[in-house]
Amino acid sequence: MQLCVGAPYTLFPVRVGCTYVPPPVNLVDVPNLAVGEGTRCEYFSNGRTDLKTLGLAMNSGILGEDTGNGNKKSVSNFLMSDMHITSTTVGCILDLLERVFINPDHKTGFFPEIQKNLKRIVLAAVTLYLCLTGIKIMNSGGNLKRSDYLMFAIKLALVLYFALGNAWFSVDKNGKKVGIYYGITDGAQQIASYFMESQNMADPLGHCTYDYNNRNILSQRNIPITGDMKSTVGANGYITMTVWDLIDCRLINYLNMWTCNYSFAGLIAIWSITALILVSGIGFVLMIAMFVYSYMLLKILFKFVHIFILSMFSITILVAVSPIMITFALFDFTKGIYEAWFKMLLGYVIYPGLHFAFLALMLATFDNIYFGNLKLDSTSQSIFEQCKSKGSSESPICAIANNIEIGAGMTGSSRSIDNSIRDMCDMNIGHIIKGLYETLDLWILGSYTIMSSSVVDTLFYTMLKLALMAFLFFMLMNSISTFFSYLTGVESVAGLAKGDLSGAFKKAFGTAAKAPLKAIKSAAGGDSGGASGAKKGGSK
Repeated sequence: MQLCVGAPYTLFPVRVGCTYVPPPVNLVDVPNLAVGEGTRCEYFSNGRTDLKTLGLAMNSGILGEDTGNGNKKSVSNFLMSDMHITSTTVGCILDLLERVFINPDHKTGFFPEIQKNLKRIVLAAVTLYLCLTGIKIMNSGGNLKRSDYLMFAIKLALVLYFALGNAWFSVDKNGKKVGIYYGITDGAQQIASYFMESQNMADPLGHCTYDYNNRNILSQRNIPITGDMKSTVGANGYITMTVWDLIDCRLINYLNMWTCNYSFAGLIAIWSITALILVSGIGFVLMIAMFVYSYMLLKILFKFVHIFILSMFSITILVAVSPIMITFALFDFTKGIYEAWFKMLLGYVIYPGLHFAFLALMLATFDNIYFGNLKLDSTSQSIFEQCKSKGSSESPICAIANNIEIGAGMTGSSRSIDNSIRDMCDMNIGHIIKGLYETLDLWILGSYTIMSSSVVDTLFYTMLKLALMAFLFFMLMNSISTFFSYLTGVESVAGLAKGDLSGAFKKAFGTAAKAPLKAIKSAAGGDSGGASGAKKGGSK
């Protein structure tokens, strides 16, 4: 196909030049593979419809009256927002692992195929075990106790049940997914939930706390749907809440400076970085501190998400090889391989959960710096009044509150406190921006929005402390992860950012796999040594 360029508007039309190009490719309709259909991956395009309906139910009173423990408006605003980053990501990965590995929709899955293909090997190993056990019983001369016979039978039954049965996963008559695999993946999140809920109770504002049925609604639990509520994808009749919902709530509150605005416009810690450039020398240093604080906080949190996902993937692989690994428990010379497998399975359940103890410690440190001596007093009319009367001006939340113009059009001494506004959740983003920022006119260059100098002076030392502690926790993260790996006896996955998981499994299984070979080699060495010794003695 020839493509030419011409100049038609000259005195005489001129052909500038031509070239040959391939013909255009016909558009091909790509079918919708629907890879994420039926999983929480759908929420990346559709939003968290389940959590939004839960937030609407809270506001309408379907979930009952406000218990007064926590901040109902803050939690409902968070549930109806789009700031569910880690919970949606982790939920999507877990659902995809379940679909590929188990496929509980009564179709052929990866694990059932493994069980089917290894059935003959398992039965052959069981037959060999029965033969060897029978020989052992015959050679014992009746010296075996009744408990020994019982242990032989129990070991055989357990191996058959866990290697060929449906102990790892099943679906009950109500459509609920049950089994050891679900218990393992949920157990790691339960351990994390214990640490995070304990730390969240110290939040004086209660922005991520609302009690429902005597438990925080942002915790590891299932909430039955009522009214117009929509269940979570894959959870029939329930809304699945995880510890990651609580982590998302805490993360967004650290980025919006606890102003109760769960939108991109409310990420004050992020947008303030650009608003501090033209303030002053202190403003420039504060800009660096806010950048370090925000970057390190996100880096640490996403590192924990990375560790958790890799741990769940490791657990899935370990469960996939369980039929053959459990069979190794029948024989003494292969028992070391089984013990190594079982140790890794337990270790990767505990390993990611322990990291949340470190995360809870970090958030507790941030809270202590951020809130200072601020303690929410139920007898106080508003947090603004408390900040002025209790001397909590060092807290950034009070620095923000004291600079917000409550009375519309009032400045300076004309500012007044509206008693109907108790905290930041009773205000819109316009009020907050008006109090935090001011306009700087640079004549020819135009007008720019900068942070108020009074806010800069108040936030300076606090943000420096937060940035320093965030950097220290970031530097400690790999060391803590290594410590937890030693504690649980598994390989650390914190440094496997490139996905090099083979080295970890090779090192972990290598020692156990070489143990039988070393035993055979030492036995052969002993026999040859004895034979050579006898020969040497005979020669003498």
